[in-house]
Amino acid sequence: MTTTSVRSVPWLLEQLEDPFTMFPVEDVADTLFQAVDETEARKAEHTDPWWSVNRRFWSVEQEHYHEKIGLLIGAMFVLGQAAITQTVSILNELSKHPQAQGVVPRNKTRKLVAHAATEAKTNLSKIVIINAVAITSSMSMSGLSSGTLRRRAALKQRQAVLCSNLG
Repeated sequence: MTTTSVRSVPWLLEQLEDPFTMFPVEDVADTLFQAVDETEARKAEHTDPWWSVNRRFWSVEQEHYHEKIGLLIGAMFVLGQAAITQTVSILNELSKHPQAQGVVPRNKTRKLVAHAATEAKTNLSKIVIINAVAITSSMSMSGLSSGTLRRRAALKQRQAVLCSNLG
């Protein structure tokens, strides 16, 4: 391990704590949430409460809005995963410094669990959940079978539980 190519610790900590990095992400997430709300409202306008309960009776417009909502929600998870990836990259760079040995976890999941808010029902790190859903979403778009996706999602969940119990 050499420290000559490693960036300075103050600069890395600045990047990790920079609010101007997160403000645009939050703004885009808010925009996506508003788009989901608007699309849900449009979908409701095209929904007949008596005939549109079963999906096979949906109109083309309802199918369109349903698919659009799925894509918007997927975009939110990808946005969250981008922020997670940036944070993990900065932590990886910080871990190269001798002072950080033993302080910054080596395992990605442990990095995501440390100091993260947890979801009340499962007691899992919200960041681990977002990361797992984003990975699963990207795999489903790549054409993997639903059985494979379920097995991978269950494995990710078990890994998260194990890491949260360790840390």
